[in-house]
Formats: sequence, structure tokens, C-alpha cells
Amino acid sequence: GNARSEAGTDVSDLRGEEAQLSFGSHVFRISLAADQGCIRVVFFVGNPLEVVHTLTRLCSEVLAECAPGLACGFCVPADGGKWEGASGEERLHEDIVMLHGIKGLEWAVEMEVGMKISGQFCDVLSLRQRYGSWLLPRDLEGEYHIFISYRQGGFDSQLTEWLFHKLSREVDGSNMRVVVFLDKRRLESGKNFRIDFSRALMRSILAVPLVSWSALQRMLKLVHDSPCDNVLLEWTLILELLVCGRLKRCVPIMMGAPVKEGGEEKKLVRDLFADGDANKLPDVVCSEVVKEAERLLVDEGLKPSKDMYTRTVKQVVAQILLCDGVKAWDAKGSHGGA
Repeated sequence: GNARSEAGTDVSDLRGEEAQLSFGSHVFRISLAADQGCIRVVFFVGNPLEVVHTLTRLCSEVLAECAPGLACGFCVPADGGKWEGASGEERLHEDIVMLHGIKGLEWAVEMEVGMKISGQFCDVLSLRQRYGSWLLPRDLEGEYHIFISYRQGGFDSQLTEWLFHKLSREVDGSNMRVVVFLDKRRLESGKNFRIDFSRALMRSILAVPLVSWSALQRMLKLVHDSPCDNVLLEWTLILELLVCGRLKRCVPIMMGAPVKEGGEEKKLVRDLFADGDANKLPDVVCSEVVKEAERLLVDEGLKPSKDMYTRTVKQVVAQILLCDGVKAWDAKGSHGGA
């Protein structure tokens, strides 16, 4: 029969030793593999990360309550676990590795030490090539669903790292992995970072600028001949790409100053508009930002709009805030203008 639990798990096919389930659009099947002493999980989507993350959390919670001395672990094959017609028994004879924990796949890649598989040593590059479906992505790609723009440091960095992890576990309309750009996860050492992040932005569908109190503080001090501010450059490019249609949508996340411990109830940040910092931004055009934006756009064969040359710091932020976005101090609300 069909049933949906309060937690949002869809149980579309349930038998004594097998069940087909879904967490949202993430469809998978679990079954008892008694001969191997494990539970087999088969995936019907091109990104297994959300199912692995959720099952790991649920199993850990159950074991912590019912059997505190036990732990769970995932053993994973090289192809990402997507169902392509091979039987589960065949899968259990492939080169499988432990995913979590010390000496596991995630650990070996994060520590850049590699690991032995079936007696053969695999370096980090080989592990990423063979088992990349189980790992959070790194390095540059040709296209992105989402580009995250933010000012590095403090809570902003923590939030964008969480967003990257969460969004990278999702699937698109074709049930394939959502591809997310976050500079510290994607940019490569020794390369021109402005060229790389601008190309990533120009090859993205959706931009998510983090318009925070922290991001605006440095902009308050900008003058006409200030050095190029990279966040202002990204936001300028976002506006230009929206105008020419290369970027489909912009969804700003708005955050005020962090709330001190014992401050406003259950809020991590204040209302961005409470202190009026957005209105205090300088009404000046930053020539270096305009010059760099023009160069990057022209290099991609795009013609800058006339407005770009006269758009002030204050106007750039105001136009970004006109896009429908999310108020971090009130996650249930949305904002359609400043």
C-alpha cells in the first residue's frame, strides 16, 4: 500500500524484508541481505548523498537509544549505487569501501592520503574518479545550477558551507545531482580566481548572494577609486547577467548583525533593515569594479548595459534586494523589495 509518515518519508512499496521509500524526490529501496549480514540500499536517483546522510542520522539516533554500544556504517561501490539493472548480489562482490569514519573513503580523501582497495593502493585522484558520487564535489565544472556569493569570514562562511552541503545533496528535475559553486570548494590554487568565479557565475542558472551586515560593512567605506571589491563585483555581474538573460534568477539571503547570546528569542541574526546600513551605503560608482566587470563580460562575448557604468554601490545593493529572497531572521517569510 501507499503511506506517508509524518517525517515526510514516502513508503510506496513495503514487504516483510524489503521496502521502497523516498525522502522527498530521493527514491531508494532497502532490503535485508541476511547472507551478508547487512541491509542493502539501492538508489533510483543520480545523487545518493541525501539518502546516505538521512539514513546515517536516523540509524545513529536509533542505535544511540536502543543499543548504545553499536554503530552503523555504509559500504559503497564505485558507481554511486544507482540502480542500472545489476542484482544486489552482484553489487556485493564489487570493490566496496567503508564511507565514514577513520580510514574510510571520506577520511582518506579529506586527509589526502589515499587508501588500499582489494590490495591495490588508490591515490586521492583515483578515489575521486571512482567513488566521486559518494563525496562532496570539488574543483571547477562546466555548468552550475547554483552560484553562492558571500563575504568570507565568521557566520557568513559557516552558513554558506552549510548551504553548499545541503544543496549538493539535492537532485534536479532529471534526478541528477544539483551542481553548486562555492569558491572555497571549487577554486583551484594557482589560477586566476576572478576569471574562474566569473565564468562559474556566467554558467549558472541561479545566483544566491548572501546580503549580510558583515558583507555591507566593508562596502560602507568604498569610494570612487577604491580597489576592486570582489563581492560588489559579483553582485554587479549578477545584475548584468539578469539583464541579458544568462542568469535566470537571483535569490538573496538577507542577514542583519549576529545576535549576541541571550539576545532576541531564537534568532541568530537581526533584521538587516533595522539599522539602516543598506541606506548608508555610498552613492558612488566604484570605477575599478566597473572596469573589471566590463572586462569579464566582454571576454565572454557579453555587452555591458549602459546602467552598469552609472550604478552606484548603494544602487547595486538596492537592486539585488529587489529580487525575491529569504530573510534569515524570519525564515518563513519572503521579501520582494527593500
